[in-house]
Amino acid sequence: MKDPVKYSDHLFRRLTNKNDSNQDNNPAVCTEDGEEELLSQLRDPEYIDSQIKEMDRFNTSRAWRHVAQVSNIQQITPPDYKKRNRHWLAWTSAAAIIALLISLAAYLYNDPMRITPPDISEEISQAMARCEQSGLSGAVIEKGNNMAKSLSGNTGRQKTSTTPDTRVKDNDVVADMLNATKVTTYYDKEFWLTLPDGSIVHLASNTRLIYPEKFSDGSRDVYLEGEAYFIVAKSEACRFTVHTAAATTTVYGTEFNVSAPAGADSCEVVLVKGSVGVATPHGETCMLRPGEGAEINGRDITVSDVDITPYEAWNTGRIDFSSWPLGKIMAVIGKWYGMKVTFSDEEYSHVEISGSFNRYDSLAPTIESIEVITGLRITASSGIITVSK
Repeated sequence: MKDPVKYSDHLFRRLTNKNDSNQDNNPAVCTEDGEEELLSQLRDPEYIDSQIKEMDRFNTSRAWRHVAQVSNIQQITPPDYKKRNRHWLAWTSAAAIIALLISLAAYLYNDPMRITPPDISEEISQAMARCEQSGLSGAVIEKGNNMAKSLSGNTGRQKTSTTPDTRVKDNDVVADMLNATKVTTYYDKEFWLTLPDGSIVHLASNTRLIYPEKFSDGSRDVYLEGEAYFIVAKSEACRFTVHTAAATTTVYGTEFNVSAPAGADSCEVVLVKGSVGVATPHGETCMLRPGEGAEINGRDITVSDVDITPYEAWNTGRIDFSSWPLGKIMAVIGKWYGMKVTFSDEEYSHVEISGSFNRYDSLAPTIESIEVITGLRITASSGIITVSK
């Protein structure tokens, strides 16, 4: 049997009256539109199935007889390529689709603007559920372009708004807020919130957060008054900036806590994971590492090492400890219930205890448990927890 490839080449030259040397001028060569159409068809599983079915109906014997007549070949034995061609087409189509998917995946993976939602641990998921079940979740949600008016005065104070080497125009930021959402928690409630990019925010009581309906390309800006814990969706190029009256905090995917009391020109930023840049309206900047905190007061930024345990425990709503000093445990409890802790004698803060506490239990039984374990007297009044003999 002759090589069928030679038959196809001979047939092509007879039908087009062209030699191989003229093949480059062949008008039958696919144009870019044709290539694009072919690629589009190869992405369509229904098209591939239809072509395979057409192969099943194709009469190869008659086709080869026609080839012999056109090519002036007297005898030709039609090979049984029906089944082989069907498998060939299926494998070729599958390979083309896989190649396209790999190319698309590679593009998306290397896309610097791609935003990856944060991984939410089981602890966080349980904390969200417990917060809702305990009745401690509560906030007022407002939407509308009136949010931009309330921001225009605040953003005017922000000369720098992102990382130490990045500046944005206030007008652009306000424009993003024309369809903003404002979330305000009650004085005795907290609230879990998912932002448009997938970032998770845990708002403390008496806190306000303003964010746009959709983040613009290259930046994600929110405005905070109060305290919140942020778990930010990751992006190599799309910065995430928390604006407060005293400073701006910029990240690209991390966990941190920001506390900016209403009406105060001060702000505290504690970094739990990743890296953040902090900038004041006066141009002072600094970068934080995990376990560091920055206190911003006017032009001054003071950086110090911080125990991140109270912030992590406040976010997860639970803490299990073994041989911890009472001072560390009371710091967590004070954070949970928004109270200051004082010791009548510093020696009491070094007493070590073990146990487990739940944020969504009331304060009274928690204090009673510590009193039984330590033999100390603990009272709570007017926002202050006092530990004494």
